[in-house]
Amino acid sequence: MRGSPSFPRRINAARCYLVFAILGVIGYFWWQSQPKSYRLIASSDTAAVTLIPCKDGYLTQEKSAWVLRAWETGKERWRVKRPAYHLPTGTNEVWSIGQQGDVFALITPTKDGAVLRCWKNGQPTFTQRFSAWRASLRVLNPDSRPGVRDLADSLRARVLNDGRVIAWAEQPPRCPAAVVRGGSLIARGTLPFRKGHSTFVAPDGQFAAVTNGVATVYAPLAITDGQLTAAETRIAGCNFTNGKTPPYYEEADLLAAGQGLTESGAIFDASGPKPSDGWEADTVTPGGVYLLQTKGPRSRVYAPSTGEQWSYYAGEDNRGGDATMDGRYALSYFTPDFAPQAARLLQWLSRIPGVGEALPDPYTGHAGLYERPGRLRALLRIDLERWWPGHDVGSYWWFPSPDGRAIAINLESYGGGARCLLFRW
Repeated sequence: MRGSPSFPRRINAARCYLVFAILGVIGYFWWQSQPKSYRLIASSDTAAVTLIPCKDGYLTQEKSAWVLRAWETGKERWRVKRPAYHLPTGTNEVWSIGQQGDVFALITPTKDGAVLRCWKNGQPTFTQRFSAWRASLRVLNPDSRPGVRDLADSLRARVLNDGRVIAWAEQPPRCPAAVVRGGSLIARGTLPFRKGHSTFVAPDGQFAAVTNGVATVYAPLAITDGQLTAAETRIAGCNFTNGKTPPYYEEADLLAAGQGLTESGAIFDASGPKPSDGWEADTVTPGGVYLLQTKGPRSRVYAPSTGEQWSYYAGEDNRGGDATMDGRYALSYFTPDFAPQAARLLQWLSRIPGVGEALPDPYTGHAGLYERPGRLRALLRIDLERWWPGHDVGSYWWFPSPDGRAIAINLESYGGGARCLLFRW
């Protein structure tokens, strides 16, 4: 009599189901571990090549206004319209936005002084004229070739990390300065001045500094009974880059917690420069707490004030990037590493209709989002022609959102015009 095969069959079927279940779980976690793809969700035309990242959104500049757009949708959160005024010949307005993205400041020269205006979430909060402040232009680079003049205005304004606004005018014998909180002027005083050189203020307002190519004047700031003071200390043999002009000096070389970056990328404080250990500073995060540094194929996010750090491998064609202001994410620009055989295979496969878009291009730059402690979370293939057809893009740059889920990219065309794009994953 032959035995019944049903029981062994049930065992085999159960084993098959178990194997498929295990493979399914492995496949699920493998899929989740793969970097996500960014998708374009919004675009806007801009009148100037301006892109400043904040916690609440990213700032762009349109024809007659500054606009803060939401990281989630790209929609307008608030706008500040350019006030009606006439600028003296050869001068410019100077503006600044804070780390949070709610406070905006604008200082403009007039024929009889300067006017400082402040807004919060697009609503005006403060206006005051400083009749003793004088606007003037100076040549940033006297050694530039004939016919090329890099000019800087003498008026400055900066929104600090805590929402206060500090404004000053670069004029002898010391820069007159004022500090505003909300709708009130809370302090007046002076900052260090050196003829022909720009004075900067750190993003947290801890110190001001000016460098002259030989030494740096370092001046801790203090406010007591409505008086702003800046006691000067000279640091010999220490220089930071001083050719940046507003609003781009928001990325200047002064950091939070009393520190800064020398021209070579070494960190300095009141005692002088520190060894860099081979790491080259690439960018400073909004607020000045973290740096994105590179050393060959590796990048790291580093907080000089605490020593906190983490790093990741970006590849041999590592071109630096930007970290988020809390130091959790880094957006890196690189070309992926491929062995020559793999590169040739990918090039051949990419010619197959419908296949090329799904494959990485071995010679195309990518923006990759890394999450601490070094996991690659999302990838964006740089494709300027597809993003802005018919335009010859001359320059572009980007910033990641604070939560790492979005990238804002600003494109500038050689033929004129600019566009801002928002991607999310």
